[in-house]
Amino acid sequence: MPEMAWVWILFGLVLIAFELAVLDMLFILVLVGVSALLVGFCNMVFPEMSLSAQFGLFAVISVAVVIMFRRRLYESIHTKENSIDFEDTFVGGEVVLSSRIAANGTGRVIFRGGGWDAKNTTDIDIEKNTQAIVVGLESSCLLIKPLDRQGDRSEPDE
Repeated sequence: MPEMAWVWILFGLVLIAFELAVLDMLFILVLVGVSALLVGFCNMVFPEMSLSAQFGLFAVISVAVVIMFRRRLYESIHTKENSIDFEDTFVGGEVVLSSRIAANGTGRVIFRGGGWDAKNTTDIDIEKNTQAIVVGLESSCLLIKPLDRQGDRSEPDE
């Protein structure tokens, strides 16, 4: 059954490609794909291996590989140093109001060349075409407060 070896290898490559192209690098399918590749190579070396033995080997290798390597791989990719904290890239940025935003209300602002929804986090109305500062991010809505009269960046309210 050497043709089964190629089926296992193709199956493993499809799983790996799907994980890398579509999913969020959880590494489950990558590791199961590697298990399928190993079964395919074992089938090339031992062509007399029965189909039930191949499935049993695949199950054992898959479980073992996922248990042994998944957490380490996931943590190496998803560490704090490797990830971007999007809120940090927005906080402190200056926006220009496209419309008047009432106290604790929502409206539109221009930020980095694009239009954004924004929420006024203060008890003060902010007028159209004035500048404000981003103090936080809530989903895709910028949390803003007006710049003080001298144009200095005031500290975010906590």
